[in-house]
Amino acid sequence: MAKLSESAVQIYQEYMDMLRKLSCNLTSQPWFAEAPWFVSKGIYARGISLQLAQIHWHNHEGQGIHLETWIDADAVARKEVFLVMHVEPHVPNRAAFNEKFWRLAQGKLQSWEGFQLNENNAMELWKKRVPLSKTATALTEEFNRVKDLAPEIDRALKKSAAP
Repeated sequence: MAKLSESAVQIYQEYMDMLRKLSCNLTSQPWFAEAPWFVSKGIYARGISLQLAQIHWHNHEGQGIHLETWIDADAVARKEVFLVMHVEPHVPNRAAFNEKFWRLAQGKLQSWEGFQLNENNAMELWKKRVPLSKTATALTEEFNRVKDLAPEIDRALKKSAAP
């Protein structure tokens, strides 16, 4: 296991309650119970993170497809966090998935204000900046929006599955 940096411990102490609140906000949403969603949160070597995913998105141990935010020393210095969609290298047929996902979701993503599309980045397909001062409330709103990508993720997974 990687050693925690001193800043990670400080960030945990200062911001983990906010991620817990965000987790509670998400799990209390009506849509959360309507599909196999799960939230994972915790500390890592440089900070803390929260992932939202569905059971079938290959996200065992956080290494599949997930919607994620994190707070580290860089986020604190910027005074903003990112909300991203990660497609980790462990996702089967990742290149095919990404190609199918872009065809299905690009229009929706382009219509959402403030979303930076990373079509050439296999790992981080898009990101949204959120002010750190408004994190729990703003991230709840943004997660409520990006969870609407679930049908496109599911279709892209199905279309990219090996025969």
